[in-house]
Amino acid sequence: MDSTVLWFTLAVSVAAGVIFGMMPALQASRPETVSAVKGEASEGGGRSRVNSALVILQMALSLILLISSGLFLRSLQGATEIDPGFDEPNNIVMASLDPGLQGYDELRARAFFDRLTEEIDALPEVSKVVLTWTLPLGFGSSDRGISIPGYEFAEDEPRNIHYTFAGEGYFETMGITVLEGRTFTRTDDEEGPPVIIVN
Repeated sequence: MDSTVLWFTLAVSVAAGVIFGMMPALQASRPETVSAVKGEASEGGGRSRVNSALVILQMALSLILLISSGLFLRSLQGATEIDPGFDEPNNIVMASLDPGLQGYDELRARAFFDRLTEEIDALPEVSKVVLTWTLPLGFGSSDRGISIPGYEFAEDEPRNIHYTFAGEGYFETMGITVLEGRTFTRTDDEEGPPVIIVN
């Protein structure tokens, strides 16, 4: 959200209040004073009761909407103050590619990504190119079951982990601090020993 969205929402809310408030205001400005002075009931008594019920319903729904909006804004404020564990920088561009959709096998796809990252990295306005499967707080994720030799899981203890693959420089690019150990390097390929970084 930015100031444009907020001002537009405010303008729509005010316009809706004015437009939908005009009809009751016009009706109230022309009361049936003659019948009121004589003590007679107006002819539209049934219609008046329906109007009153609609007004009560409108006020109740408006109150519910106001309370819900306040709770939503409070939750949104709390969510913006949570430290997600990464400091994604500005001026970052993300693109999603799937060479498999074009009939690439795994070997050709790796060659394609190697060539793609080299060509993009050579551009003068690009500071870093990184490959990954998923982004922090993204919608996609992969998980698999794990087993630990000599360790018995409790009955309700999770046995799955979420994982992704990340290229060299991923943590530096995303502003993720590694508390212990090291980040991935180009030597961490299928020929090297298995390496993981645990969140």
